[in-house]
Amino acid sequence: MREPLERFMEKVNFSGDCWEWGAARQKKGYGQFRAGTMRQAHRWFWEQTVGPVPEGLELDHTCKNRACVNPIHLEPVTHEENIRRADSPSEGLKKVWARKHAERTHCPKNHEFTEENTLRYPGKRMCRTCNTEKSRAWRAAKAAV
Repeated sequence: MREPLERFMEKVNFSGDCWEWGAARQKKGYGQFRAGTMRQAHRWFWEQTVGPVPEGLELDHTCKNRACVNPIHLEPVTHEENIRRADSPSEGLKKVWARKHAERTHCPKNHEFTEENTLRYPGKRMCRTCNTEKSRAWRAAKAAV
């Protein structure tokens, strides 16, 4: 059985500056590669050649070519930064939303986003107070049934 890296390299076109993925792609154009589980090709190759993507960051294609797997064209950034850098019209609304969301200092119920009161997920943050209140209300409603 061939090694995953050998199979991977056979699927890449190295003829240009961008190393174009030549096999399966997701709907949005990112390459897919199966090495045990299905993975994004650029991310898998980054992990093999550079190392793990830092916690809380994602890889931005600085070349704007989603099929590119060249590690020189990838940069670990926050989700908000990745959206800010997007320049395609279809990303426009996401870009505006991400910028507005990143600038907010309080949740819709006016609780401040502090380190203690903020739950962070990749590309998302939530108010811990609101989340706790919502969970308590859900448990109370469930207990009443």
